[in-house]
Amino acid sequence: MPHFVIDYSAELEHRVNPRELISQTFRAAVQCELFNEPAVKVRARSFAYHQSGGGHKDFVNVTIHLLAGRTAEQKKDLTHRVLDQLQALDIRDVSLTVQIYDMETESYAKAVN
Repeated sequence: MPHFVIDYSAELEHRVNPRELISQTFRAAVQCELFNEPAVKVRARSFAYHQSGGGHKDFVNVTIHLLAGRTAEQKKDLTHRVLDQLQALDIRDVSLTVQIYDMETESYAKAVN
């Protein structure tokens, strides 16, 4: 924990390598100093079919799943760090969004087999 899930429009793969999206997101997670580096998990998935409003605009959306307990200021800092790292990729004409979902400790289970 935490889990960073990057959703993006498949068409973006012609302009940016998904590994770069993962790398930049991971960098932001480590820079915020809220997590131990080995605990950070980042994954990406593309969407070939999507619609935003009345059009078809490329997008990158990062959803961060955190165990509850971070302050509003810490969460704000984290979302802005991730957004800044994505903007550093200099992808034009794309919607970039980042949001955090708090999870209660009781609602999270983990097993490594």
